[in-house]
Amino acid sequence: MPIKVDITKIPAWFICMMGLLEAITVPLVVAIPAWTGTGLKNPLHGMVVGFAGVLVLFYIINRLLGALRLNLWNNPIIGISIFSSAFWSGLVLALIFSIQHVLKLRIPLDYPFKEIIVGFCCAGGAVFLCGLIYRMVVARFPFFGINIRMPAGAFQVKNFSLWRFAFWSGLYESVALPVILIWSFYPRHQAIAAVITGLAGGLTGGACIWLMAMIFKKSAFIVLDKVTAPSASEP
Repeated sequence: MPIKVDITKIPAWFICMMGLLEAITVPLVVAIPAWTGTGLKNPLHGMVVGFAGVLVLFYIINRLLGALRLNLWNNPIIGISIFSSAFWSGLVLALIFSIQHVLKLRIPLDYPFKEIIVGFCCAGGAVFLCGLIYRMVVARFPFFGINIRMPAGAFQVKNFSLWRFAFWSGLYESVALPVILIWSFYPRHQAIAAVITGLAGGLTGGACIWLMAMIFKKSAFIVLDKVTAPSASEP
C-alpha cells in the first residue's frame, strides 16, 4: 500500500551537494559543444551532462549515507537508485536546455535579469513536465522508478508534490544561473571558471532553498510503495 512521506525540512548538507553537482556539470556543459563541434548546447548535451552529474553525485551520496544519517520511519536509508536517478536528471536537463532555447530569444532583458527569469521558468517547467512523465512511465514500467533501500525493504517513489518541487527547482535555478554564467565573462579560462562559478552557483542556489524551507516551513511530500524485487543493478 502506498505511503505518503512529508518532507518538513532540508538538511544543511544539501547545500554542499548542490555545489558539488554544479561543479561537475557546468564544466561539462561548457566543454561538450566544443568537443562535439556543435558550438551550442542542445537537449542531447543536457541528457548526457545531467546523467553523468547525478551518476557521480549519487554514487558519492550512497557512499556517505552512513555519515549523513538519512532515515525514514526510524529506519536508516542504505541505498538510493543511482542509474534511474541519473536517467531522470538527464531528462530534466534536456528539457531545461530545450525551454532555454525558446525563452532566451523572446526575453528582451540583459544579464542578470534575463537569466533570473529564464532560470525560474526553465527549471520549474522542466521539473513539472518530467514529473508528469515520471508518473506515467513508472506506473507502466516500474524498472524506471527511483528506489530507496532500507533494512525494512526497498521502496519506490511513485508520486510527489509536483507543484512544490517545480517551484523549488525554479527558485533554485533563478538564483544559481546568474552566478553560474559568470564563467562566460572569462573566455581564456573557461574550464577553471566553470568549476568555480558552478560550485558558487550551486552553493548559492542550495542555500536559498535551504533557507526558504527553514523560514516558511512549507512541506512537500513523496509517495512510496514497497517493491518486492529491487533491481540487482541498483545500489
